[in-house]
Amino acid sequence: MSNPFPITMPLSELIDTDNNWIKSNNLNEADQIATWSGSSWVTYYTNLNDEWININSGQIDDHELLAGEAFFIFRSSDLGNGIVQGYNKIDIP
Repeated sequence: MSNPFPITMPLSELIDTDNNWIKSNNLNEADQIATWSGSSWVTYYTNLNDEWININSGQIDDHELLAGEAFFIFRSSDLGNGIVQGYNKIDIP
């Protein structure tokens, strides 16, 4: 996915965590977002207080995504087995 808006937006404004989003104080049970910093992946999740947490630092971090900046969404398993990773193949004509 990417930020579809022509402006920089914080995660809290770009991602609707009120619907269809799993929040948790345990990062292994929460849906997560990963962004590329230019040298490594930085991953974020939403705690039960609706705060975005940077997994690398453990600090509250409402990361701002630049216009068009790509990110991955990792959905938590409903069975508590951690993050489910996968992809959808899209054939481009």
